[in-house]
Amino acid sequence: LDVSAGQSELIKLDRANLDKMAQLPNVEEVSPITAISSQITLKDLTGIVTLYSVKPSFFRLSGILPFKGKLFEASQSGETPREMVVSSALATIFNLDPDSIIGEKVSITAFVSTLDETGNEVVSTTIIDDPFVIVGVVQDDKESFMYAPESLLQDIHIDTYIGAKIKVTSPEF
Repeated sequence: LDVSAGQSELIKLDRANLDKMAQLPNVEEVSPITAISSQITLKDLTGIVTLYSVKPSFFRLSGILPFKGKLFEASQSGETPREMVVSSALATIFNLDPDSIIGEKVSITAFVSTLDETGNEVVSTTIIDDPFVIVGVVQDDKESFMYAPESLLQDIHIDTYIGAKIKVTSPEF
């Protein structure tokens, strides 16, 4: 089941609403996604990309498979390694083929836009110096994006999501 934020300003797809959805009867799992405007730096090159913050379960619930490499996943201890999955278009902006970008280390700068109490837009910048290792590539030659584990992006203050994948206990729901 796909849930999206929609166009309404009245109902937000935030953590509180996702928690309510998770408590509904027959809901087995909720896996949200957030889109964050970002810069990615690989060696001495920097590019503008969309950073998708997801749980490892998002790939399974979305049916996303790697074109090259693998998808990140939680370890046996429940921790998620500092790994990232990128689009084939992102590899291209760094003049690398999908095989060559696997194993590269990248840093991220995220830009989050919020409204202050007067309704003015405020953009906060979060620099994540601790590098991520690219472990997988998904096939998408049109959009430069990356998936990073939600659990490793806690320094980026996000209060709304663009969507969620919801797994229910039975197809009849």
